[in-house]
Amino acid sequence: MRRACPPGPADPAPPITRAHLAAAAAVVAAFVVLLALGLLFCSLTFAWLTFYAVTVARLGRLLTGAARRALDAVTGVVLIAFGVRLAAEER
Repeated sequence: MRRACPPGPADPAPPITRAHLAAAAAVVAAFVVLLALGLLFCSLTFAWLTFYAVTVARLGRLLTGAARRALDAVTGVVLIAFGVRLAAEER
């Protein structure tokens, strides 16, 4: 019975060509573009939420006394109505 020969050394890696370099450059360029878009999205979100927080804080200072109580009452009624609607809904 013959024994199989052990495998020889692996084939050497093919040489890197201009096509390989162009493909790698395209992948890097796509990554940079996506990274820039992600950073832009994060910056716009941060700016919007900062503006929103400052506006709500200023409006909170303006609403005092009766206006604040009326707004709290309306908000409470709306939340209770949503809860009743959810409880009465069939599954």
